[in-house]
Order: sequence, then structure tokens, then C-alpha cells
Amino acid sequence: MANMLLGDLNPLDRAHLVGLTMQPGWKILLQMFEQQCQLATTKVIQLNPEDTGYAQKLANVQINARATNDFCSSILKSIQAHCEALGQERETEKLDTEDAKKVLQTFRNTVVQQ
Repeated sequence: MANMLLGDLNPLDRAHLVGLTMQPGWKILLQMFEQQCQLATTKVIQLNPEDTGYAQKLANVQINARATNDFCSSILKSIQAHCEALGQERETEKLDTEDAKKVLQTFRNTVVQQ
């Protein structure tokens, strides 16, 4: 599930997504993800093996814990992939701009010499 929408977002949408990671609320969102993962895992640990239907209950809470952890991890990995992609896009644009400036300067030098 990681890398959600990686090939589907345009550069502006990607920049907006990456911008979320710079907002003060981003750390709180991370804490919320961590808390939900911890709660789901704690339910597995707290399950009493002496309870009736323990095997089925264990399977259910493990599925929930795994799904919660997988979902949160996928969201965070996807956002990280978008951050990296945006960085690469910006680096490519920077190099392209530098190359264009060199070509333009070479052209200007050629015109001035004539």
C-alpha cells in the first residue's frame, strides 16, 4: 500500500502534501498514528488466554492490530516517498535551469564575439 498516489499527483498537489509535514500539527498527527498502533497492539497483549474463545478473539485483535499498523505505516511511507519525489523534481528543475543559463550565456558570448 505504500507509495499511494505516487504517480498520480501533479507537482503542485505533491508540494501541498509535502507542506503538511512542515505544519505544527504534523507532529500531533504522528502521535495520533503512534497511539492507535500502540492501542491496537496493547489489546493483543492484554487478551487473556484463559478466556472462552481465546483463539478467535486473538485472531480478531491481531488482524485489527496488523491492519492499523499497516495502514499508518503505509500513509507515512507514502508521504515520505512524495517528499523524496518532490526533492528530486526540484533538483532536476534546478539542474535544468542551470543548464539553460549556461546555454544562454554561451549564446550571448557567441553573439558578442561576432
